Amino acid sequence: MANDKAFKPTPQDAVQGAAPVETSAAVNPFETPSREGFAVFIKKTALAYHDGDNPYSMMDIVRPYGETIGDFMASPLYSGRFDGPNLWDGFADVYESIESEEGKLLFQQATGDVLVDIISDSKGLNNQSLEAAIDLMYFVSKINATELAELLVDITSERFLAGKIEEQKDEIVGTSISALISLPDDPKVNAALSKFIDSPDFPNFIFSLSGELLRRDPSRVAEIVEKYSERFKQVRDLGRQEGGDDWKDTKFVMKEWLRAIVEANPDPKILEKAQAIVNE
Repeated sequence: MANDKAFKPTPQDAVQGAAPVETSAAVNPFETPSREGFAVFIKKTALAYHDGDNPYSMMDIVRPYGETIGDFMASPLYSGRFDGPNLWDGFADVYESIESEEGKLLFQQATGDVLVDIISDSKGLNNQSLEAAIDLMYFVSKINATELAELLVDITSERFLAGKIEEQKDEIVGTSISALISLPDDPKVNAALSKFIDSPDFPNFIFSLSGELLRRDPSRVAEIVEKYSERFKQVRDLGRQEGGDDWKDTKFVMKEWLRAIVEANPDPKILEKAQAIVNE
């Protein structure tokens, strides 16, 4: 990016226009905020943290960025991955140390760049890169980065997941949804939820995601019940057909969805239609 100060971050830019993240930065971005510089820091640090052979190599990467940054990133490493802070806690401390709002926005956008770069890597994902991507999605959630809400949806598209094994796809999609619904109320989050619901790739999530959207924007209750009624029925019928735990899970999410419908206080005819979807 030729002029970071003039750049206004958008999630679409991270998906459509960002160049691949390089592996070195000439300027310390914590001294002169830079989207590219932050991206280098984020990617190298996240991958090094999940280096199974030598995770402590991360400290060799962060030390040149300054003593304070090193202290922030040392905490999740030396406290123990499971008992102490996680990697996203260290990134959150680093993020909060950035004084300017402009710098924070650049750090957010750099996080989006790295997520895109890792997940779309033509060489595929290994355990190291997958875990790094998952940590970055949790980081997006932790700092309430609503600017990246739509990106959390975009990285689950076939464009990014093509060629990934099913377990990796499930990890990415599940973490993305978890991060998205934990973001605070914001029009950008609602738009991202709508985009997820509109996607034909995730039919099993339509009840839970539309219920989440209704809790955030009850005014859309009639639209959602009417627009997606056939898809709701298809998911219901598939769950019933599968039986066992699948049907048990389907009944649970339908019950929660209907609860969100009731709380939205819809027109009686809409409520009746929603009840029929659940009870038929």
